[in-house]
Amino acid sequence: MRVLNRKSNVKAMVQIPGSKSLTHRALITAALSLGDSQIINPSHCQDTLTTKKALEALGCEIVGSENSILVRGGSIFQSQTIEPCIDLQESGTSFRLILAVCGLRPTWSHLYGGSRLSKRPIKPLIEALSSLGAHIRWHGPAGHLPLSIKGGNLKGGIVELEAYESSQYVSALMLVGPLLPKGLVIRLKGGIRSRPYIKMTAHVMEHFGASCFLGEKEITIPPKGPYTPGAYWVEPDATNASYFLGLPMLVGGRIGVAGLKPHSHQGDIRFLEILKEMGGSYTHTSEGIWTEGNELKGLELDMGDVPDLVPTVAALAAFAEGTTVIKNVPHLKIKESDRIQSICLEWKSLGLDVRPLEDGLVLKGSETYRPNRVFSHNDHRIAMALALLGSKQGDIVLEGEGAVKKSFPNFWELWDQT
Repeated sequence: MRVLNRKSNVKAMVQIPGSKSLTHRALITAALSLGDSQIINPSHCQDTLTTKKALEALGCEIVGSENSILVRGGSIFQSQTIEPCIDLQESGTSFRLILAVCGLRPTWSHLYGGSRLSKRPIKPLIEALSSLGAHIRWHGPAGHLPLSIKGGNLKGGIVELEAYESSQYVSALMLVGPLLPKGLVIRLKGGIRSRPYIKMTAHVMEHFGASCFLGEKEITIPPKGPYTPGAYWVEPDATNASYFLGLPMLVGGRIGVAGLKPHSHQGDIRFLEILKEMGGSYTHTSEGIWTEGNELKGLELDMGDVPDLVPTVAALAAFAEGTTVIKNVPHLKIKESDRIQSICLEWKSLGLDVRPLEDGLVLKGSETYRPNRVFSHNDHRIAMALALLGSKQGDIVLEGEGAVKKSFPNFWELWDQT
């Protein structure tokens, strides 16, 4: 339990840890290389630790410190006879990306996870891997964890993939594509969610020596073999930065995020443009990105490519002038919680005007809220968005504040210092 206190006229420069999404991808490409790679400024959250432990279970040697991680690539290719049991905890990213890595192995890998992860979908990725030659055994309801996978002799070639639910299906196949003898051509069916994450995956792959050609409906990855080892610096996490960058809009003042740039490889840097559209402003200096307090106005937003920003924007929209409509985010229902439902429940408990749409939310701005007890639903994004919302006038008691460890272990320490 944590009491959320009111903030006023904040002034701070904040050091946000490295991007969770980039760290996942850098760990995997480094592990699939031949040689040593150094990952600088990595995220050390629960999710990236899950990916690290999964790679270690597959035989990869990883040595970490606070500021960098040394990945000894190649060892994963020398451990092809073991049958690892891999606990994926509650990390959806780890689950999808590691599943594809296990598809490269000729022996069985056994995957399991937490209760919420075991309910999250995986069928489109399983179908794609199966069409390439992977073998699957279900140890419960088909389409969900726990499961076992054996790669056999994947050659690559053309594969069709339904990517409507998650871009992570696409990223998972992309990451293993260079190691397949025929490379990989991924033909995307239906709509594509969170396309910036696909571009992020391509960026990391190219940094480690692979080629990747992104089309509107087709992605081509030529065969290469193992990645080329090297050093990789991880940018500050743009999603986690959004809670701090949004804070002056509710309480006044000025906040900077050190090292963050407007031309980031992370799609969630779009938060800066959303702030501008709502009436806020930002500046870029040699130190990083700064935002200053401004009155916000409601607007209509298609957030299909940046769903993780929805809780942050919903916290700001609760006090923006007029109505904010957030649409094209039905995939929020299959996150750590059903985020459409979680936002509606908690915002309404504070007397705020919010209603669900089939694919989003409608929020009408208020000047104040009714103090109450709120719940994170064991969802890190909901917990941090409630911290932002509660800074407006305080007097909120948050249950489940520990959920932030999933992506931002030192969030409360930095928040209290701001």
